[in-house]
Amino acid sequence: LADLNKPKQPNLTQSPPPDTINQLINLYDQGQLAVVVEHANKLAVKYPNSFAIWNILGAAAAQTKQMDKAISAFQRVIAIQPHNAEAYNNMGNVLRDQGKLEKAMASYQKALSLKSDYPEARYNVGVILQDQNKFEEAIASYQKALSLKPDYLEAYNNLGNVLKDQGKLDEAIASY
Repeated sequence: LADLNKPKQPNLTQSPPPDTINQLINLYDQGQLAVVVEHANKLAVKYPNSFAIWNILGAAAAQTKQMDKAISAFQRVIAIQPHNAEAYNNMGNVLRDQGKLEKAMASYQKALSLKSDYPEARYNVGVILQDQNKFEEAIASYQKALSLKPDYLEAYNNLGNVLKDQGKLDEAIASY
């Protein structure tokens, strides 16, 4: 990462060395998110078409509540790999955190159009539907996520919450 401070021309075709990406991931895993954002910004200048750099930049920026930076990074990820369902899901998460539920839903739906068996996107659709008090649709979405990923704890929890809110206490307990 020390090489990032040396001025160089952008490399439009290459990706950064795998060790560099692994270092960023390790920093991210250690919770050093501000450092990740700083280094990823520098790497993005050197490797402007690197999916991995923009993706980790978006994730770290979102975690540090730099939502505009996160959205810009995920837009770049989508521009680089327009058929990447995870990128649309990540974008949806940032939009949801900003309270832009319609745009978030559109992003999740795009992710599902690219990868219909994507449990995280199904779960996220359920979260928005639950927030909109569309409980039956939320239940269906959580159940679909669970059919795709039977050990999805968050989906069981949210399903239980919706069932509890509907007064279906036995079903809620079973979900919990």
